Amino acid sequence: MMEEKRDHGGESMRNTGSDGTVEPAAERMMKTIVQGAESGGGGGEQEDQTSPSGAENGADSREAGANGQHASPSEQKAIEISVGAKISQAIGTSARKRENRFQHYGRPNNALASRFARPLHTADLEQGALPAAQLELVNKPSDDDPQPEQHESMQSAALSKNALKKQKKRAQLLEQKSLRKQREKRIRQEFHEMRRIEREELLQSMTEEERETYRAEKRARSLELRAKEKQSIQTTRKMIAESKQRVCIDMEWHSQLTEKELNSLYKQLNYTYAAVRKAVAGGRKGLKLIFTGVDAALKQDMQRKVNGSHSWPVVWSEAKLLDQFRGEKDSLVYLTHESSTVLKELSDDEVYIVGGIVDRNRIRGGTASKAKELGLQTARLELSQETLRFTSGTTILTVNHVVEILLEAANGANWRDAVTKVLPSRKGVIDTSKE
Repeated sequence: MMEEKRDHGGESMRNTGSDGTVEPAAERMMKTIVQGAESGGGGGEQEDQTSPSGAENGADSREAGANGQHASPSEQKAIEISVGAKISQAIGTSARKRENRFQHYGRPNNALASRFARPLHTADLEQGALPAAQLELVNKPSDDDPQPEQHESMQSAALSKNALKKQKKRAQLLEQKSLRKQREKRIRQEFHEMRRIEREELLQSMTEEERETYRAEKRARSLELRAKEKQSIQTTRKMIAESKQRVCIDMEWHSQLTEKELNSLYKQLNYTYAAVRKAVAGGRKGLKLIFTGVDAALKQDMQRKVNGSHSWPVVWSEAKLLDQFRGEKDSLVYLTHESSTVLKELSDDEVYIVGGIVDRNRIRGGTASKAKELGLQTARLELSQETLRFTSGTTILTVNHVVEILLEAANGANWRDAVTKVLPSRKGVIDTSKE
């Protein structure tokens, strides 16, 4: 007695015989073809019961059986392959339809259904699913297969309304960014073209002797400006390197950051150095920057992604915190949001440590835990509700914002003014003392 079981798609997937063995559908079809070829047409009725296209395949089986009674082995094989091709096509089409249903209603926990939902391989041949000649026909894409546009529409249909809104907003922002870059490029090109035309008109209005004098004076001015700029850069770098107030960026966290977070950290360090350089170039005090825990691979990666960072007058150290500041443990202060101690004023004798973390609430409390483990002092910036109020955003600050606030404080600003000056408007910082 044959017991027929059905999967979630409602189609017959396997038969269980009296001995309890499971017979795959493809194997039953091929067995029916062989029986039809040997018996001269007895497989048609059986095929009608087991295959979704049983009438067509049954007729083909009876024809194969009639022709196979007096056929040679090679002709027998050709008939078998011809009829099997149609069965292979039926199986492939059924599998693709089933796959589409799985995308909408979910995939059942059924090993046999999973087998027919994927392309057939050599392992299927060993199990007798299909002859080798039909393997390519089953796996060959057909016109019924979903196109890339259809896949995208299916994925969009599976997203929630909120996700679709975010996706649409992201696409609009990318489009606006592209248009803005194109507009800025066009403005630059128009400006340079205008300058070129003016220069050509000026040169045409001059005599040959005046042109030579004009070009010589222009070269002299250019060389003088370059020399002054070079001297200014050297002076600025020397002043930064000799700054008394030291700030350390703890880069030992880089192993816990993703590539995206590392790239964000590189940008923050670039902003940090730019703020210090600008302050020193403007005649203000600077900060001596020390990067610890920077191995050769990290340094090379950062210098490759941040243009000019190889010439920064900062300390690049592979050593860990306590090794870099050997004998100065009591002067180390780790700045962390979780500290109960508020930093009142800066001291040249202390080294203020900023964790090199791009905070995404993934390494929560990491800096406080590390400071406690190393036995270091901790402190936090004055961001209390008594003096400042954040109407939007969070009090968790980026690396460059923390260093810039320290830079403002080192130049005599109070904490309230330093915070309101450094933090962007999107933070919504309000000085409560002025309300």
